[in-house]
Amino acid sequence: MFVPRQVQKSYTAGHPTALPKSKASKSPTLNPTTTTTTTVTAIDIGTAKAIVLVLEQLFSSENPHTEWLEQRMREVDGHDDYVHLAAVIECPYLSQHKPTLSQVVVRRALEAAPSEILQKSADGYHLRLTSSVKRSALLESHTVYIEPSISNATRAPGRLALELQNTLPKILLPVRYTTNTARSWALLTLSSGVTEEHTNNPSLWPSGWIVLPQQEWKRRDALYRERRKQALVSRRNLPEKEEGHHGREREEQAVPAAAPQKHTFEPGLIVHIMNLHTGVNKPSISSFIMRSVDRYLRKREKRKAAKSGEDEGEALHKVQINYIDYKKGRDSCYIRQAAREDSELIIAALKKRQRAMTEGDDRKGRKVKEGFVVGRLLEGEEETLYWQTVQSSENAKKGKKKGKGGGSGGIVPPAMPTLTVNVRHGSKRPRLGSASLSSPPPGDTKRKRH
Repeated sequence: MFVPRQVQKSYTAGHPTALPKSKASKSPTLNPTTTTTTTVTAIDIGTAKAIVLVLEQLFSSENPHTEWLEQRMREVDGHDDYVHLAAVIECPYLSQHKPTLSQVVVRRALEAAPSEILQKSADGYHLRLTSSVKRSALLESHTVYIEPSISNATRAPGRLALELQNTLPKILLPVRYTTNTARSWALLTLSSGVTEEHTNNPSLWPSGWIVLPQQEWKRRDALYRERRKQALVSRRNLPEKEEGHHGREREEQAVPAAAPQKHTFEPGLIVHIMNLHTGVNKPSISSFIMRSVDRYLRKREKRKAAKSGEDEGEALHKVQINYIDYKKGRDSCYIRQAAREDSELIIAALKKRQRAMTEGDDRKGRKVKEGFVVGRLLEGEEETLYWQTVQSSENAKKGKKKGKGGGSGGIVPPAMPTLTVNVRHGSKRPRLGSASLSSPPPGDTKRKRH
């Protein structure tokens, strides 16, 4: 028979019930006369040192964000050069820092690894550069180009500086500043001049790193860009491969090749978008641009209505985006519009709003004075080169189709699908593709298969 635990007896039949134990003989419990405090480390000491090194680089060098910090200085404890931690973590230099910084994290880092050149205010929420330290200039002779062996290592400049403290000689330390605009490489400015003897010595650098003086890196980068430009120009002149599958080679040789048709394009349709977040995708790019145009038109109409005294009317202009030309991991893209006025409107909206993307899916952006998303119109030779790349890609795809028994030859690309977006109302997203200048953009990928 089932008996609930609450009514079960703790003794067996034939045995007397045990009496409760008496507490009379026990002495009363006394409170301890001394208190013991247990110290709990709130942050890893390595992470704390790395965060402090990043803050020291930001405050102690004449970097692109120095003016940004000076505009947010306030008077605290008798000094007028303090910056609140809330403003420090909003600096564009720290927007992509790994791990993500907060006021609590920064305070814990400064407590765990106090800085010798940064001074905290009495309330612990403000920072300043000590009076005995002067900002150092970023000299090209002191700068090296690095490619760490670990992906995304440049998102934590403090970790790089901390690792270099174990390998570099003291004359080159500390690291003055890290320019980390890219994910895979960075420019490090050290404390003294760097020569090829330093960069060619593998014992001075962490294992697997690629290191070059900045001057040598600039020379190689310019050479690479020039050769890449020549390759793109010459690609359109390459003959199509003669592929003969299933006995079609003789038939193709018997059929005369179609006369090449001249490719024409309407100028002013390509806008180069720059300073994007490296974690964006094509839907987030579309949302960010459309929101910027929408807010720009709303405010413009509101000003016009205020001057004329009339009610604010509906925005009748529509923006047509044909294609978003973007490759994952980059901070720029190309967008193709249906009309030149659409391109000019997008450029004007981005310039007026001055918004930077804080995350990959950020469609609103944050107001900044530099480093915001901008656009520029491709013109002249640069625009011609872009369209030639698109045309070369179309020719290559049609050549492959022809060799496999599909397609009918010709080099004129099919018309790109057009998306009409009303910036006043809900909008569909533009067609997503994977084309870019580094990987030739495909034409119409939605072809019927035979």
